[in-house]
Amino acid sequence: MPDDLLKALDGSLERLQMEQVDLYQIHGPVSPCSNTELGDALGDALAAGKTKAVGVSNFSEKELREVYAALSKRGLQGRLVTNRGSVPFEQIDLFSAGRFS
Repeated sequence: MPDDLLKALDGSLERLQMEQVDLYQIHGPVSPCSNTELGDALGDALAAGKTKAVGVSNFSEKELREVYAALSKRGLQGRLVTNRGSVPFEQIDLFSAGRFS
């Protein structure tokens, strides 16, 4: 499943005739893989320069923390910039202040 996310991004970049997007946003938790695997795939997209930032939608706090932890292991935690839906803005503010752990 994580490979599918990167293939989808590659396809979008090709159709858009772009090398990079500003934000790669996942609509909701991807059940066939763990949130750690998802975070790793998003980290791969960031490391490859295919996106400047990543985001998620409709993730619970627990799910968001798992993605954040995977990105943090690679020093990419500051590149998770959005969560639309399930997590209150107060928790998102913790990201920008570097206090989400």
